[in-house]
Amino acid sequence: LMYMAKQIKDSLTMKPVGILRASIKLSYLKKMTITARDSLAAHIFLLDNDKNVLIESAENDATISDRSWIEKISGNTGEFLFTADGQGYDCVYQRSSDTGLTVVGMIPMSFLQKTARGLQKTTIMLILASLMLCIFLANILAKGIAGPIKRTSKAMQQFAEGDFSVRLPEGRRDEIGAMNSVFNQTIEKIEQLIKQVVEMETVNKDIEFQALQAQINPHFLYNVLDTINWMARKKGEDNICRMVTSISSLMRASISNKRSIVYIREEIKYVQDYLYIQETRYGDKFTSYIEVDERLNELEIPKMTIQTLVENAVVHGVENATWDCFLYVSGEITDGMAVFTVKDDGVGMSQEQLEKLMGTEEEPDHEAERTHTHLGVYAVRKRLDYVYQNKARMSIISEPGKGTQVILEIPMNGNVGVTYRKCDEPVNENNKKRGDER
Repeated sequence: LMYMAKQIKDSLTMKPVGILRASIKLSYLKKMTITARDSLAAHIFLLDNDKNVLIESAENDATISDRSWIEKISGNTGEFLFTADGQGYDCVYQRSSDTGLTVVGMIPMSFLQKTARGLQKTTIMLILASLMLCIFLANILAKGIAGPIKRTSKAMQQFAEGDFSVRLPEGRRDEIGAMNSVFNQTIEKIEQLIKQVVEMETVNKDIEFQALQAQINPHFLYNVLDTINWMARKKGEDNICRMVTSISSLMRASISNKRSIVYIREEIKYVQDYLYIQETRYGDKFTSYIEVDERLNELEIPKMTIQTLVENAVVHGVENATWDCFLYVSGEITDGMAVFTVKDDGVGMSQEQLEKLMGTEEEPDHEAERTHTHLGVYAVRKRLDYVYQNKARMSIISEPGKGTQVILEIPMNGNVGVTYRKCDEPVNENNKKRGDER
């Protein structure tokens, strides 16, 4: 038996009242070691304070006769390797501070190696399974990234071959979805720009064709006009000289293709020449007045823009009127925009006529058309859209019997104030007085 004793004291007086003694059969403790021996193939020993063997789990025929390992035990806990009877053991011990007993376990190295091999196989299997799982996940991830990139590459190739209808899905909310959205927006913008360029080329071809039609031996016409001017000046006919000079200036401006952009001061000069011809033609039936802010003189504008609007006003508003008409041309700066207004009190237009004027259809063949440039409001508007990238605005208000008003707004683009020059005087001496009266 193994005996254990504990003195019992009174909790108040701390006087001894007795001794508690407990005993355990060694045979019972030995039975408890059988489980460890069978599961771990280990030898279990129980040593007393003097390192005497009290219990040994091994059978009689399997006992370890060599007891030299007992001398290696020092301290309360520890581990060491030991060889006995040609067999290696891993010896582990633990001493109880309460009882002073030491439990020693000796596990054969062969059992540990066998267990280690099993763990090694399990580890290898886990590593292989992890690698296969990683490859599978990497394949899925690669498809998730490479797939959209391949679609984008294919779409870009189709776009490079001229297919502007290609689009990429934009449902994703990651970087690929953002890239697809930018790709689609870029194609749409490029498609719009190409359409604008094609439309502008068509307009320019129409304008060039119309200009070529007007170039009926221009050098011969210039020479004839110069001869008429010289003859009129010789006879003192200043009005005729001014008329011939204005016609020659307008012809050179409309026929010359060297400059497509002119300054406002040059454009106003074309307008003045044209209005002088028309006022001379209609006499007192038609008067005009021009008032343009001097700060706009150096602003650039497509050539014959305002002149075309003035010409349309004369053709559609003045020629068919049975009363005296007045035409007013102004230019001012409002909210960073150059605002030009061409206003007349002529016959005006119906909504149907206005839509036809703004459209691309040819104007009807009537008597007034003989002096018209055929440029049209539509061509002017398309040129402005191209030059100012859709930032210029043009609006027309007209009412039958009350006249027409055209408002043209052009962005300044920082071109104001380069040089201040005073606009030319009114078309003739009576214009300012008539304009003030009206």
